Amino acid sequence: MAMENADPRFFPQVAGAFAYGTSAAVAASLGHEPGKILPLPDKLPLLLMGGTSDVIMARMAKKYGLGFDPLILLEYTFGQAISGGREDSYLLILKGAQHSTISHPFDLTQVGISDLRRTQSEDKIRDLMAEAIGLFIDAHVRQQPTALRALNELLDPANPLIASVERK
Repeated sequence: MAMENADPRFFPQVAGAFAYGTSAAVAASLGHEPGKILPLPDKLPLLLMGGTSDVIMARMAKKYGLGFDPLILLEYTFGQAISGGREDSYLLILKGAQHSTISHPFDLTQVGISDLRRTQSEDKIRDLMAEAIGLFIDAHVRQQPTALRALNELLDPANPLIASVERK
């Protein structure tokens, strides 16, 4: 919902959005072809995040006919739903992050869901997410002069917690 509603036409007070473990894919049961990605408003800065061990996103990809891949819907969303060109939209893929990693304490609505194998410390991943979100807001919403440089330094692909980073 954050990505879809990050549009000043609907909510003029919103200045940017971040989202974790989601996509702009639409269900074939609504009459769309499998794997259809709907465009996003793309008028404001966006930080889209996901994890390499997210079984929920992998199951969604499989449901949409795209194989059991936790990253494909995130990558398709970033590639197809966001036109970019302002250099304020990011795709941050976190190594070993699961669908419930962003939740702390553990999200009880996820009981019974078997995520993929944990390969990193969830506390360290959550710390990285929190810092990235804070710097993203400081850089692109609050326009703090040093925050953009700090965000770019934080999102260094050499970081062992980061699988990949894209920006457009």
